[in-house]
Amino acid sequence: MLVADASNRGLGGYFGQGKDYRTMIPAGFHSCGFLPAEKNYPTYDKEMLAIIDCLNKFEPHLTGIKFDILTDHAPLIYWQTQKELTPWQIHWNETFARFDTQIQHIPGISNSAADALSRYPYVQLKEGGTEEPISEPISEEPTSDSVAAISIAKFDTDILDSVRMSYPNDGLFAPVINYPERYSLFHLDDGLLFLEGQLCISTNDRNSPEKLLKLHHDELGNHFGIDKTRRSLMREYYWPGVHKDVELYVKSCHSCGRNKSPRQAPAGFLHPLPIPEHRFDELALDFIGPVSKSDGFDTVLIMTDRLTDYTKFEPTHSSATAQDIARLVYSSW
Repeated sequence: MLVADASNRGLGGYFGQGKDYRTMIPAGFHSCGFLPAEKNYPTYDKEMLAIIDCLNKFEPHLTGIKFDILTDHAPLIYWQTQKELTPWQIHWNETFARFDTQIQHIPGISNSAADALSRYPYVQLKEGGTEEPISEPISEEPTSDSVAAISIAKFDTDILDSVRMSYPNDGLFAPVINYPERYSLFHLDDGLLFLEGQLCISTNDRNSPEKLLKLHHDELGNHFGIDKTRRSLMREYYWPGVHKDVELYVKSCHSCGRNKSPRQAPAGFLHPLPIPEHRFDELALDFIGPVSKSDGFDTVLIMTDRLTDYTKFEPTHSSATAQDIARLVYSSW
C-alpha cells in the first residue's frame, strides 16, 4: 500500500507491505518541496499531487500489482468518479490510470509518518524551483535542534488523553462509545471516536479545542482568516459549535487585529423606499412572537400604513402560512 500526504510547503509519502497501515513494513520513503506555483493549489489538488508524485517515484515497485492508496483527505476517495476535471487533473488521471489501485481514507491523526515527510525542512526542490531550503544542511553529527526541526509544530499528546477522559460524561458521544454498533458513521480507535475521519471532541473538554485553535491559527495557520482556519481545523477535528468557536477565536486574535487591514468594502448609502402618494396605498407587515398563548393565539400581526402610520394589530398563529396571513390582512384591514 501507498501512503501520501501534503502540507503547505511540500509533499511526502511511503510505500510498504502489511495487513493495514498500522502494521505495514515501509519499503521506501519520498519527500519533495512544492514549486512556487504549486503552493497556491487548493488543498484537494495538493493532496492529489502528493499521490501522483509518489506514484511516479515508486512506479517500478508498484506497476503490475494491486494496492491501496491511503490519504487523510476524505474527498479524494471520489477522484475516480469526479465528472469535471481541470487540465492538470486530466494529466494526473492519465498517470493514475496506469496503476491497479483505489484511494482509501484514514484519519489524519493516524497519518503522522507521511505528514512528517511532507513537512521535512531539508527536502530537495523539484527541477525549476528557486527557493532555498528552510534551514542549513544537516551536519554529520545531528544535534537536538536538527532533530526537532523535522516537525514545524509539536502536537500536544495530552490532548488525546483529555479527549478520551471527556467522553463518558458527554451527552452526545457517550451513547456512541457505549453502543458503537448502533452508529455506523462513527469509528472507535484506541479509545478515540472518529466521524468520517474527524476526531470527535466533547463539549466538556474546553482545553483541547483551545489548544487546537492556537495550533491551527497561530502556529500552523500563519494567522489565516476564519474560512482557512476552519478548513484546516475541520480536516481532522470536530466538536459541536466548532464554526462559532473558530470565528470567535480569529476575531479575538490581537495579532490579526493589529496587523491586518479590513478587506470589506465600505458600506454604501441607504436607499429609502419612496413615499406613497395616498394613504393606505402601501402596508408594512411585521410580527411579534411567538409569545404566551391567549385564546389559542401565540403571535401578533402588525399592519402599518406607510403614509399615515395608522397601525392595526391582529392575533394569529406562529404556524400560519403566507396564504393564511394574506386572508387575515384582506379580512381585517
